[in-house]
Amino acid sequence: PFLHMFRKGKSKVRISSVAYNAWGDPDKQKKAEKKIKKAIYDGANPNDTDSKYFTAMHWAAEYNWPKVVHIVMVTERFSGIKTNLNARQGLGGRTALIMAVARGHAEVTEMLLKFGADIEVVHEGQTAVDIAIDNGDEAIYELLCAHHPELALGANDSEEEEEDVDYEDALKELQTFTGETFEDDSDYEYSDEEEEEYYDDEEEEWGE
Repeated sequence: PFLHMFRKGKSKVRISSVAYNAWGDPDKQKKAEKKIKKAIYDGANPNDTDSKYFTAMHWAAEYNWPKVVHIVMVTERFSGIKTNLNARQGLGGRTALIMAVARGHAEVTEMLLKFGADIEVVHEGQTAVDIAIDNGDEAIYELLCAHHPELALGANDSEEEEEDVDYEDALKELQTFTGETFEDDSDYEYSDEEEEEYYDDEEEEWGE
């Protein structure tokens, strides 16, 4: 943890700008990865931002570039500055995870989750989970559930609760109609006369 004390001063390299300038070019990205690693080793701030208020993590999310996340998180100890994995883009802006999920970038989403990105951060009223659901992105949602099993459990509980409510409503209606009390609707069988009376009442209610 004290290795940063032996570095030769603080690096002036802004790693967010290095990441930005590697846009869409595999060769540039490889060179950028080496430059980012060296800069942090020499004391660069892993949380610095560029003119768009993006950190290197934001650009990693934008480009679906998981290796940058890995490099920054693994080498941060050399700078003496802990990486803020949940840094926002400007005041109240997006985190890298929210950006990655919104873009549907599975690889970098998984890497961010691996290092502990917060899934409960809210941006414009939505968490990363909300965004994945709204986008219908099953792959991203499954990744979120894989790292946070309570999400899947919560969804199952909600479904079971909804089913229970539907069943209870049906049972109440059946008991009201027959005037009898029983625990399970499978214990009761309609007579032909009761079925006919029931459907006549339904037609009368709906004006058919």
